[in-house]
Amino acid sequence: MTGLPLDDLPDLSPRQRQILDLLRTGKVNKEIANELGIGLGTVKQHIVAIFRKLKVRNRAAAVSCDLQRAHADADLAPLAGSLLERRPCVVLSLLLAPSTAVTVNHDLMRVLHQALAAYAFDHDAVFLARHQCAGDLIFGIRGACIQDVYRAVLAARLVYRAVAGYDPDLAQGLRGGIAAGLAVISINRRGAWSGEAMASAAIADARDLAAGATAGALRFTPAARNILTVLGPVPVGPFYDHLHFATVDHLAWQETDAGFPGATLFGREKEMTALASWLAEGLHHRSGLLCLEGEIGMGKSTLCRWLAREGELRGWRLRHFFVLHDLEGPCLRALPEGLPVDLAAVCDEPAALPDAGPELLLVDDADLLPPAALQRLIASCRQRPCRLLLAGRRFSGGLCSPDAVLRLGRLARDSIAALMHAVLPPGAAQEPPLRFPWLALAELACGVPLFARELSRTPAVHIEAELPLSLRLAIAARLDPLGLDRLLLRHIARFEAEAAACLPGPELARKIGVSPESLSLSVEQAVGAGVLRRSERGGLAFAHPLLRQAILQSEIS
Repeated sequence: MTGLPLDDLPDLSPRQRQILDLLRTGKVNKEIANELGIGLGTVKQHIVAIFRKLKVRNRAAAVSCDLQRAHADADLAPLAGSLLERRPCVVLSLLLAPSTAVTVNHDLMRVLHQALAAYAFDHDAVFLARHQCAGDLIFGIRGACIQDVYRAVLAARLVYRAVAGYDPDLAQGLRGGIAAGLAVISINRRGAWSGEAMASAAIADARDLAAGATAGALRFTPAARNILTVLGPVPVGPFYDHLHFATVDHLAWQETDAGFPGATLFGREKEMTALASWLAEGLHHRSGLLCLEGEIGMGKSTLCRWLAREGELRGWRLRHFFVLHDLEGPCLRALPEGLPVDLAAVCDEPAALPDAGPELLLVDDADLLPPAALQRLIASCRQRPCRLLLAGRRFSGGLCSPDAVLRLGRLARDSIAALMHAVLPPGAAQEPPLRFPWLALAELACGVPLFARELSRTPAVHIEAELPLSLRLAIAARLDPLGLDRLLLRHIARFEAEAAACLPGPELARKIGVSPESLSLSVEQAVGAGVLRRSERGGLAFAHPLLRQAILQSEIS
């Protein structure tokens, strides 16, 4: 979320507070002017002042900042009670094969377990100690992240280094498996793991993979590899069937999109034209900063890859990075090799010679960088002839001050239909229409390219029962940090499934066991976060149909 930290939220004037309260209810400028009896121009001036004070650029971000303050003022601790929920998880299992030691080495066990426990502490994973030299890490229990598979790989690297530091010969016997699946866990009303229960078949899958891996290598389940391909910056190579610990640092990627489903861009002609124009302007005014913004699955990484190819064809000196949460925090990794890169080396590089060609620097997932690192990178690129593109969910205008912002919205239905047809499995175009009901799937995708691509690759008869795991993870990564009342979301999801109107009020508060005041605050938080929307009659519904479906499929009675 953009804007100021909670402790730094400024005080608003009484009139600004009135206007912000009306923004929370979804009123437009004209309705606010009529309700307060002031001019439309005055309303606009107050809204600009509110945005400036909160350091945001739109209404949703302003409402989110205000809801942070409201929750802190109300001291809303996680609501009482525990629920069961099915949520995505990624499991890393490591073991030292019995053949690597004649007897159990307790010092070696301690090294392995300490390394796993330390990584779990630093990255919100759950550590399961096992007898002898083995252990598991479960990611996603405390909160989903689209980089969870990467985190599992980096954890394996850390353990390998720790064991090698103890005995390089024994480290060659380390084996690992990475699996992805669903876990049944106990949560509180705000979605946080309560610690009472956790179970997943993915744990057994990861252990089986580790037991069957060759010495010194990691194995991946198809689901884990698919998450890397679908949610990663570029597709992964076939070597992910067996990844050797000695080469984990490289995290090599394919250099092209060949064979990658959905590689062709549909419905982004306007954005491609804007990016091409921005690139052409750099030939005369070389320094420039553009922010490419969009939620998960809107196609930011695909556009970055397209621009990288365009730049190379036009003679630009290209450097393409993505940001990954490494052992010591977010860091840059260079594509296609995947090697970590020192930010200082990127920032301190001298300007190129005139005949070296203009410089194009692309940073995907740049919003994960700490503010100080992001500002240093921007300042460095402005001091030399360099075009810098930052891609991420959202950037603070006060932090980046870009020359241009390109915000990716949802695609039109025709573009979604073309994308879905292009990524069909071989021969699926001749399948009976019942299996691929285009209209229903296009409506369900609701304009999001990632959703369209993954729904197209899944038989329609399976979608109603179980969304693809990649989509479950992407949706959970969106929902988990928000801390929304899960019981409220479940109730509204059931009402929508029954085509009924769920109206906020005393009756709904009674059903979910909260006070009307707490209900009102929870509803405003969900609406402000873009998860729920209000109908013209004041009823509540999900802003995206897949959010409702994910809530229904995660529920355990």
